Amino acid sequence: MDPITRTTRICTRPATLLRTHHVHNQLQTAAHTCTRHRADTQRDWPGRFQPTPPDQACGHATDHRPYPQALAHHIELWIRPAYAVALPDTPDTADWSAVLQECLHAARHAGQPRVAAALIDAVHHAGCMHRDPAAARAVLLAVAAAERAIAGR
Repeated sequence: MDPITRTTRICTRPATLLRTHHVHNQLQTAAHTCTRHRADTQRDWPGRFQPTPPDQACGHATDHRPYPQALAHHIELWIRPAYAVALPDTPDTADWSAVLQECLHAARHAGQPRVAAALIDAVHHAGCMHRDPAAARAVLLAVAAAERAIAGR
């Protein structure tokens, strides 16, 4: 599985810190941040800080987890607190189309058009997610866009 690379925030400053999270000595996530956004990363990302390699922008993140686990984590961290949607017990076999449809319905009901627009794209690709890595990547990137809309970024 190729890692998912995404932008978590729009910031013009260069990154000075890299926050990494490992489980059983395997890299799960990595987030580059500037000094100004360090506090946000401390709150939202597990792991430890180290100096970042040169030429990375603040807000650059890489996710190395299996797609269903990454998606469950993103929904748990961002969408569920905003809209109180239910999460599946087993992410690897979940009906992500149904879960994302519930998220979309909640965003529309809450009057959040930017979040809903991102989730429409996630719902569109979710049906193929278990068999098509490109669809899984599209779902995660769409959910990331919904997260940025929820956070007002």
